[in-house]
Amino acid sequence: MDCSRSGIYTYLLQCGLSPKHKGFGYALDGILLRAGQGAANRPFCEVYQSIANMHKSSPSAVRKAIQNALDYALLHGSPQSPAWLLQSESSGTVRCSEFLSYSAHILCG
Repeated sequence: MDCSRSGIYTYLLQCGLSPKHKGFGYALDGILLRAGQGAANRPFCEVYQSIANMHKSSPSAVRKAIQNALDYALLHGSPQSPAWLLQSESSGTVRCSEFLSYSAHILCG
């Protein structure tokens, strides 16, 4: 798959995320950070903090925006989208950390 910014953008659209949500851009940056060298073992609090620093926000606002974008994708997206694969049976949502890790692995190896 394509690990470039445009490739990740296309992948997020296929997952049902909408670019009108802040979480779309945060997720894009999160996948890029997670795919970076040595970043796979980095705690997610550091990933959220890095994204927050880039966008002058807080880590909790970043995580919440990504979660809102994922929830929107589940409500309005196709059941064939990659986001549905990670949906929890008990809560019905997708965890941000699982989505970013899975996406980085699929797109960037």
